[in-house]
Amino acid sequence: LATTELAIEALYLLDRQLRIIEVGLDGSHRAFRGNYLGIDFSGRSYVRTAQRSGKATWSDIYLSARGEASVAVAIPFDDRVLVGEMNLRQLSDFVRQLGDGEGLVAIIVDHQGNIVAHPDANKGLQHERLAADPILRAGLSGNKVTGEMDMEGRSYIGTVTPIPGLGWAALAIQ
Repeated sequence: LATTELAIEALYLLDRQLRIIEVGLDGSHRAFRGNYLGIDFSGRSYVRTAQRSGKATWSDIYLSARGEASVAVAIPFDDRVLVGEMNLRQLSDFVRQLGDGEGLVAIIVDHQGNIVAHPDANKGLQHERLAADPILRAGLSGNKVTGEMDMEGRSYIGTVTPIPGLGWAALAIQ
């Protein structure tokens, strides 16, 4: 999975002490697999939450070991936890492809209204916030909402759709 065209850049299998016991890295980093074995993830709150709750848990945005802005999901199973790390630049590349070239812009925001993925990857990497917009706040509260939005000094019609299980939202504006 870490070698596909998806935004997943690394997979880590953790033991019950939350130390890496197996690693899946993309091709350009595969030679460094041994450097990751034994790394302790117990200090990462999203991993502890997943282990304790038995449910998949997402991280906030952080800087990965490869120096990239990333998010991760921790998925518990049996007495282990699988962590998938996603590079936000790759996620931004994906949402850029969703745009139609006619002014449609797709954006993904986290539970705090921070841009996670944007056609301009730098917006996500700079953690730009959109939380002040009432349409977006309604979407982050779990409601699908359409209305007029102001972004970057321009007026748009936008639809915000909650992303189930994440507390995130997808925003399509035109």
